[in-house]
Amino acid sequence: MIGSLQKQKIRKDPEFLRWAKRHGGICCVCRWLHGLTVPFEELHHHGDKGTGQRGDDYFVARMCKTHHREYQGKRGIGFDRAGEWEVAAAIRRDNSELLADYIEHLKRSKR
Repeated sequence: MIGSLQKQKIRKDPEFLRWAKRHGGICCVCRWLHGLTVPFEELHHHGDKGTGQRGDDYFVARMCKTHHREYQGKRGIGFDRAGEWEVAAAIRRDNSELLADYIEHLKRSKR
């Protein structure tokens, strides 16, 4: 059908999510925007899904409860208030760091 959008498959990886929770870290918003070292408490799913829809398991960032509640359901592309682009950048930066650490973990565990 011309003009139809293909649904992208959502990747699920419970092992990655368990590892990410055990791995620890600090809230990406506190770290990158405020220079604080507040331990994370929630994994924030981000990406192209809307409120109440869980996205790809590989698109997560570490957040404290306060920031997770504040940014729950907001999409980087829809941010329009001052400062929220910086939050989107912090989320993406943390996600990249978390995935890089996970890849290293997988490489070490296969040795």
